Amino acid sequence: MRVTTFETLDEAFSKLSTGHLKFDVIFSTPDQLSRLVGRRLVQPLNYELIPNLEKSVWPEAANPFYDVGPRYTVPYTVYTTGVGGRNDLVPGLDPERLPTIWDALWDAKAQRGRVQGDPVAVHLRAAHLRVLGEPDAAGAAAAASDGASAPEPAGRA
Repeated sequence: MRVTTFETLDEAFSKLSTGHLKFDVIFSTPDQLSRLVGRRLVQPLNYELIPNLEKSVWPEAANPFYDVGPRYTVPYTVYTTGVGGRNDLVPGLDPERLPTIWDALWDAKAQRGRVQGDPVAVHLRAAHLRVLGEPDAAGAAAAASDGASAPEPAGRA
């Protein structure tokens, strides 16, 4: 196995675009899929090579909004984004009195200068969409960050 690393997704696209780099797997983000597909840097999955995929994947992760079908991606991790606070820096904030802890982030007047957002903007957008009632907040936020979606599936071979 040979591993090629990159610091940013732009660096990854530069390395992939040269045509000198051959790979079997790339770890990217959902909002970059349309860019990978559009530049023909990835190929559709060959389900004959991954026969246990369908019975191994949680139903909630089996058909993501960014790759309906799916044609190009397989889920490999599940994670969550947490919210923490320091009582000494955010006086008067009582999480027990909020419908959800996320509500503290959107009380702009009370928390001005006291709240810092996630440096990965898609996570912060997902939190906001969740507060607004979007059931697939992470998916909707990633789609909004890309401004495009993956091509419609042509069906599995």
